[in-house]
This record gives sequence, structure tokens and C-alpha cells, in this order.
Amino acid sequence: MHCGADGEWLVPVGRCSCSAGFQERGDICEACPPGFYKLSSRRPLCSPCPEHSRALENASTFCVCQDSYARSPTDPPSASCTPPWEEDEIRRDRVEPQSVSLSWREPIPAGAPEANGTEYEIRYYEKGQSEQTYSTVKTGAPAVTVTNLKPATRYVFQIRAASPGPSWETQSFNPSIEVQTPGEAASGSRDHSPAVVVTVVTVSALLVVGSVMSVLAMWRRPCPYGKGGQDAHDEEELYFHFKVPTRRTFLDPQSCGDPLQAVHLFAKELDAKTVTLERSLGAVFEISC
Repeated sequence: MHCGADGEWLVPVGRCSCSAGFQERGDICEACPPGFYKLSSRRPLCSPCPEHSRALENASTFCVCQDSYARSPTDPPSASCTPPWEEDEIRRDRVEPQSVSLSWREPIPAGAPEANGTEYEIRYYEKGQSEQTYSTVKTGAPAVTVTNLKPATRYVFQIRAASPGPSWETQSFNPSIEVQTPGEAASGSRDHSPAVVVTVVTVSALLVVGSVMSVLAMWRRPCPYGKGGQDAHDEEELYFHFKVPTRRTFLDPQSCGDPLQAVHLFAKELDAKTVTLERSLGAVFEISC
């Protein structure tokens, strides 16, 4: 009993209760130890953290999911944490030198009322760099396209789901996945290499065919000049022999009466200044050009 403001004796009604994060211990309230939590003052005692969750500090009001585990946005704090996605459930839909497109299954069935408030946060950074230099992007759909990436670079991507608001801090990211962006130069050379090969082969073939046709065209050429006593209509032939890299042509003197005429005849398709009659080798003249 206690004395009221008007001097009357009153019978106490109700009792004291410990705040969230504290539990009764005799006549005092003590903080919940690590690994335990108390959500509100309506509960008299602290409760152990659900499976795959933890409370590292005293007087915790909720337990945080362990790494690679998470709760659905509609799950109560007393629910166990589960892995939201496995690595093979995140699809690499498109990988380009400067962008990556990913998609994943929704932790809540599509169309359910709870799915309307679900948001996803994607964290990514270059492999080998500190996670403190990461970038993030948020989306309301189970898919994302990350742009402005570097070509020929390996990136680490992590995804987590939560409802908008403070619950982001209570959710953990899924296991990391790695994506290698292709190099622009390497990609371009792969795309155009077949065309380059075809062009080189075609040009080479045309050069070979042209050279063969030129040799065949010059191989047999009639000489319209007759030697004294021979019928002018009886045409003899000049025989050309080519030697690479120096071209030397040998003429049969019996095919033409005058060797100089044979030289001028041969020089019709060449620069006459470059054609000279060097010497006579027995019954054959040697022409150099």
C-alpha cells in the first residue's frame, strides 16, 4: 500500500516490467547476454537467437542473420535464417565488355502480397580490391544490368533481399559470384578473324592465278619476221625462260633474221629502255630486262 495524493491509502495495481533487451533477475533488470535477445517488454525473459543468426552484443533486441543467410521480409525476428540463393541460382544472362546482366529467383513467390515490397541490393567490386571500394545498385525486380564496367576485368557480385527501411541492416548478402568481362580488343579480333583469313586467302589465290596466266601468255609468242630464203608466212616461235629473281630471256636466232628486231618485238609489253641484248651464247641470244 502507498499513500495517494489526497492522503488516502491505495493498493498498488500492476507491476514493473523490464524493457526490450533486458530480463528480470530478482528485483532488477539485467541485459540479455550475447546469443540472446528480447524483442519487447511484454516478454519476461530473453530468448536464444534463431538458427543461423547471432547477437554479438549485450541487450540485443533482435538477432542478425549469419553470412550467406537471410530472412524473408515478412518473417518475424523469431524465424530462422535461410540461404536466400545458391550461386547456381543466379544466372549470368549477358556479359559484355562494359556491362553484366544478372537474374535470380524471387525468395517470395511472384504475385504474393508480400512480394510487392521486396527490394534487392546488388553489391559489386573488382576482385582483389578491398570490399570497402564496392558499388551498389538497388532494384525492385529479380534482375539487374550493371553498366560502366571495365573490359577484361573480373568482378565479384553479391545480392540480398529486404523490405525498404531499416531491415536492410539485418539482411546478409548471398554467396559471392564472379563474372569476367571480355576484352574489347580480343572480342573484336575474334569477330573479324574469319573475314581477315578469307580476304588474305582470296588475294593470295588471285595473285597466284594472275602470275600463272601471265607466264602462259608469254610462253609462246609468234615472230612474224622470216630469215632470208624462208617463207615470210612461216612463223617461228620465240622461247622464253624465266629465272627468279633476275629475269633473263633467251631467243632462238633462227626464228628471226635480225636479233635486234627480236629484241624490239619482245619489248612491246616492256619498257624498251630496260631491255638490252647482252651477248650471244652460241646459237642463242641472251636478253636481260
